[in-house]
Amino acid sequence: MSQVDLPAVARRRVRLALRSARESKQLTQTDIARAMDWSLSKVMRIEKGEVNVSPSDLKLLLQHLDVRDPVQVSQLMDDAKLSRQQRWSIDQSDRDHLTPAMLELFQLETDATAVRYFSSLIVPGPLQTREYAEAIVGATFPIRLDSETVEARVGVRLRRVRQLYRDPPPSYHVVLDESALLRPIGGAQVMAGQLEYLMTLMVETRLDVRIVPFTASPPLAAFFGPFVLHDFGEGAAALLYRESLGRDEIVHSEAEITRHRDAFELMWASACDRETSQLMIARQAKAWRG
Repeated sequence: MSQVDLPAVARRRVRLALRSARESKQLTQTDIARAMDWSLSKVMRIEKGEVNVSPSDLKLLLQHLDVRDPVQVSQLMDDAKLSRQQRWSIDQSDRDHLTPAMLELFQLETDATAVRYFSSLIVPGPLQTREYAEAIVGATFPIRLDSETVEARVGVRLRRVRQLYRDPPPSYHVVLDESALLRPIGGAQVMAGQLEYLMTLMVETRLDVRIVPFTASPPLAAFFGPFVLHDFGEGAAALLYRESLGRDEIVHSEAEITRHRDAFELMWASACDRETSQLMIARQAKAWRG
């Protein structure tokens, strides 16, 4: 079992294992629904991770799918029990101020082996300083958030940086447009502190930030909204989280994940190399201080 003892992570392991076992038997979701005397929607929701499967249902389903390995069965049964528990790394008081997509993302990212983040406007949430985060979250458009929600979301963002320091750490790749270095979010001193913090993380962790300069001719992909891709190791499905005006969402569609991964690779190729990007960040941090 993963060292990350979280319900969302356990639920994801169960649904991926069930889908893999079903496909290896060349069965459809309709076949499973008929054999188990379930509704088709129940099977679909289990495989999407929208609902938990009870340990008793899981035991019967594993038998039907001919999953017999005692170690695998034991792990999946433990995961099914864990996925039904309300054990979170986020306080109840904070959860009330987060979207469902945020809650799922914050749990699942603790199990990611690689992260790819694109933003054309701002530094990603897990890499933000408190002052920078407060300036962004406090000015949310089109809905201005109340002070408790702002504090909860800022606090969670600050804690998420711990993912870069865990052992083993994920590889963390970020593509930023140069405009993210120049937009005066929170004022000159806040921007200086944010860029200096970014440089510190690049030295201390596996964070690799690349800047797409104004002089480049970026691909159309550069006009995507902000998004982050998480990989979870060999054979595990990836996860896409994206934001747009007034909403955010978790996407499991393989087609959408592939489309965004291709977009990220195009923008990565258009960006400056690591050393040049570091120099650009350092130069602009100094300019903000000045």
